[in-house]
This record gives sequence, C-alpha cells and structure tokens, in this order.
Amino acid sequence: MTANRFRFRAWDAREKRYHKGTSNVMLDTAGVVFWQFGMDAPIPTPDLIVEMSTGLLDKKGKEIFEGDLVVKTNPEDKYEVFWWQSMAAYWLRRQEYKNDDNDYITLHTNMPVEVISNIHTGESGGQVSDIGGNAKSPQ
Repeated sequence: MTANRFRFRAWDAREKRYHKGTSNVMLDTAGVVFWQFGMDAPIPTPDLIVEMSTGLLDKKGKEIFEGDLVVKTNPEDKYEVFWWQSMAAYWLRRQEYKNDDNDYITLHTNMPVEVISNIHTGESGGQVSDIGGNAKSPQ
C-alpha cells in the first residue's frame, strides 16, 4: 500500500480521453460528478468517470486504478480492476468471462500483476490527481 491513498483520474466518455488537471473534478454527497472551471459555478458532468487508485502498485511500481487492465502470469489472461461494493474490496474480473460470476479474484498487496492498459483506451496512462488536487502523471 502507498501512503497517498486518495488519488484518482477522470475519463471523459464523451470526449474519449483522460482529463488533465483533474483537480477541477468535484463530487457531491450523492456522488454526482462536477467540473469546476476557475471561479465559475460547478457544471454537472455525467460523462466524466472518476476512477480511484487502489493504493497498490503493480510489479513494476506502476499505480493501479479502477478500470485498469492487468495480467498476472499468463499475458493472454487480462483482468479488469474494479471495486466490488458489497465485498468492500478491489477485485479482478477476467475480461473474456465478464458475465461469469465464478471468475473473480481479490486484488491484494502481494499479487504480482502488471498494468498493461485500461478499459477505455487500451493504453496505459492518464493524468492522476491526489485528493488535494495536485495533478501528476502516472509512473
């Protein structure tokens, strides 16, 4: 686990890209996403998908986020990282069996996985921001 637990990145489903400067992303108490431009009033942004860091690093030291695609030992077996609310944990779901309830693995600190891409672009990356709004590029 890393000490900087509350980090996120924001995917814009309409524009098909990660936003740079995600320090402008805000959530209200109901989980509605807003985008703040300067001193203007926040704008509801339903197309913005906020993905939280798991607080874990892959075997190469890269931060793992919700929505990342990872591999374990076999590069053909791709897993999506997701938050399973009722289990209160991050899990891996094998991509080719996405609708099969039997193919889930708990993501934990000693699991040797590697981030290879994400569910949106098929590429690794995206701007990230800690909860204080300091935007950083992932390692």
